[in-house]
Amino acid sequence: MSRQRIGKKIFTCFLLMAFIACSQMTKDDYLIEFEDFVVTVEERNKANKTMNWDEIDKKYERLNKSMYAEFKDELAFSDQAKIGAYRLRYNIQRNQKGVLDALFNSQDFQEIKSKARSYIENGLEKDLETLIQEAEKVGEEFGQAVEDAVEEVKRELEEK
Repeated sequence: MSRQRIGKKIFTCFLLMAFIACSQMTKDDYLIEFEDFVVTVEERNKANKTMNWDEIDKKYERLNKSMYAEFKDELAFSDQAKIGAYRLRYNIQRNQKGVLDALFNSQDFQEIKSKARSYIENGLEKDLETLIQEAEKVGEEFGQAVEDAVEEVKRELEEK
């Protein structure tokens, strides 16, 4: 065999090994893919785009079951918590959208939101001013207490 053919075969083997090494998914890749998937579902659902839930459910099952099983032993507690959050977020989008819409569009929620907005716009500044004034008084009283303590220590030292 000529050197050129051997060189081409070695180069081809190197490329193949590099491709295989790059194509293997890591635990971090899995977590990123799961998060990206959930974010995409949330964005599409929020934009009221048509959702093919059969296809979406298949991808979710792959991420939630088979890929989870593949990386389960590598997952730290914090990773498990992230996955739990992804599962919750997905299931809210998949199953609870109507319930959440009903909750956030309810009269009670709108009233609470209106009162909170009114407080922020009107009462919050006044309460902050009062809080600052009270903090200044406490600071002055504390300062006076320290001065009194220093004076008392001086008197005791002078008496000795």
